[in-house]
Amino acid sequence: MQTHPSQKYLHLTGFTLIEMTVVIGLLGAFTAMGLSFSFDSYRGYLFRSEYTTVFHLLAKARNHALNNFNQSSHGIAIRDGEYRLFEVESYDEANEATYKSYPRNSALSFTGPDEIVFEQLSGNLFSCDADPCAITFSYKSQTKVITINNVGGIMW
Repeated sequence: MQTHPSQKYLHLTGFTLIEMTVVIGLLGAFTAMGLSFSFDSYRGYLFRSEYTTVFHLLAKARNHALNNFNQSSHGIAIRDGEYRLFEVESYDEANEATYKSYPRNSALSFTGPDEIVFEQLSGNLFSCDADPCAITFSYKSQTKVITINNVGGIMW
């Protein structure tokens, strides 16, 4: 009895179960490493983004004070879940009509003053709850500081 030529090598084609298991295991390991790297880079991005957001909010408050926007001092208040840009001499005097809220990432560690106010027309530092007036952000081993001097200069 003769066999057809295509049946002669039929038992030699395909992958064994062990080969498939090894390949799937390697793909899983590479995927896990890639995900851990991408999550760390994403968290680093969030950290830098939060730091930049606070810098820009401080600059915006100082600009509004320098330009005498609504003939008032302007400042930023840092609360649990948000940053509040306000336009009176202290956040306690602010009402919902005089401040604008921006979300805050509460996963990051923050130390520094809860309220920073810039003087109208001069842009000088009017009030700050800390001396020196510095805001420190921390996440794992990363630390960044924003410092505000007496003449309203914001250094990062």
